[in-house]
Amino acid sequence: MKKSVLAIISLLSAIVLSSLADARMKANDAKIAQDLRQFRIAAEMYYKAGEAAFALKDNEKAAELFMKSSEISFSKAFDRYGVSALEYARDCYTALGNQEKAEELTKKIKEVNQKLNQSSGSDEEQSFSVFS
Repeated sequence: MKKSVLAIISLLSAIVLSSLADARMKANDAKIAQDLRQFRIAAEMYYKAGEAAFALKDNEKAAELFMKSSEISFSKAFDRYGVSALEYARDCYTALGNQEKAEELTKKIKEVNQKLNQSSGSDEEQSFSVFS
């Protein structure tokens, strides 16, 4: 009788521990998904603020905001969104007359597009717009 009680307790504890491990994994997955959402929202807010500054012809502030958006985007693998932010930043630097910075961003945009095209198997250069 003692052996059967121990066997039942062992079986029940194994089931409970398995359930706890699953719950822990699901909670961790939810936290990671929430963190990614927060980074995406931050990148989007900088982007939208950059658009507003760009519309108001405050190109210096717009460039700064677009660069922050691209940094966040690239750090979390939102590469196409980051390229779009870099394109806007390049346009801001061009409007400011900073051709050196604009050319630097053009090179970076081409590099990222090439990387994206290689990973997607496409040879043609692609650009991304948040409006498409």
